[in-house]
Amino acid sequence: MRFDAYEFERLKSHYDEFIAFWGLPDVVLEPKPKIKREILNDIFSSYINMDVQAMADFRKIGELQQLLKALAMRIGNKLDYTKLSQIVGSSRPTLHEYLEFLEKTYVICQLPAYAGPDKAGYIGQEAVFPR
Repeated sequence: MRFDAYEFERLKSHYDEFIAFWGLPDVVLEPKPKIKREILNDIFSSYINMDVQAMADFRKIGELQQLLKALAMRIGNKLDYTKLSQIVGSSRPTLHEYLEFLEKTYVICQLPAYAGPDKAGYIGQEAVFPR
């Protein structure tokens, strides 16, 4: 396959936007930024109000929403469970239930921290990544 620099430059901004908007075609193809945010809010609200309530028995859905927002700001970073508990306003056991639920529903993936070859055998706290 031949690399076409012109085509790369033409499509580069579309790729960046595709990644920024989670690869959701309806959002990426929408030209108006305000409507893009509305579509994302609708998807998020639908997930929280329909999917989560159908699959889990969480009484405080607002805590889960806060956790999702906090995790979005920490993608790829080590998780501080104490700080997350404070932000969300829940206990650590409840926080662990939320994280477990989010992993089982393929929303996040927690990975062990990589310490590098000079610290072989060291496993730190998990880092969170979107699915």
